[in-house]
Amino acid sequence: MNIKREKIVLKNVEYELLSWQNCYIDIAQFNHQSAIQFYDAINFFENKSCNKYIMDLRNNPGGDLNVVTSILDYFVAWEEAIVTIKYKNFEENILANKNTKKIGDKNTIVLINEWSASASEVFAGVIKDYVKNSILLGKQSFGKWSVQSVIEYTDGSMLKYTIAKRLTGKSKTNIDWKWLKPDIEIDSNNSLKDEILEFAKNYKFK
Repeated sequence: MNIKREKIVLKNVEYELLSWQNCYIDIAQFNHQSAIQFYDAINFFENKSCNKYIMDLRNNPGGDLNVVTSILDYFVAWEEAIVTIKYKNFEENILANKNTKKIGDKNTIVLINEWSASASEVFAGVIKDYVKNSILLGKQSFGKWSVQSVIEYTDGSMLKYTIAKRLTGKSKTNIDWKWLKPDIEIDSNNSLKDEILEFAKNYKFK
């Protein structure tokens, strides 16, 4: 058996134009490639006259907070707080960047389920905060909005402990162990052709 060694780049963000100008973006996780791939998606949709954005965060375990805030820059007005990090004695606000092109107040559906956690919950919560015509669709999320730090010891053991909580920048919502509940609950799975995506495609904002 011959084995070929090569670098494999996994797609964290996949996108396509669905029927009736529904612009679908699936974000698998938030790592250093996700922001670049999301930028590619926004460029692809720029001249497609999207009537609705469908953001699929089902089974997204989270990832880098800096990555999710850089993606949320597209939805949050300049110098508005995207996320607030609440430590024991002080708070830190992460503000939207003025240099990011803004999508505007587009109709937006965020698909979530019980495995949407951490940074993906931050994304969903902030969209609900700032995008007027937005809904959460699917199942209740995982419920993790805490920030951890790790201490490594010389014997190889580690201690991981919570140092702060994440809050949405506008409403100061904290869902750690409280969960994000969908506006419309519907069973879901991973298939592009499943019931939840059909519902999202046909949902009409008032």
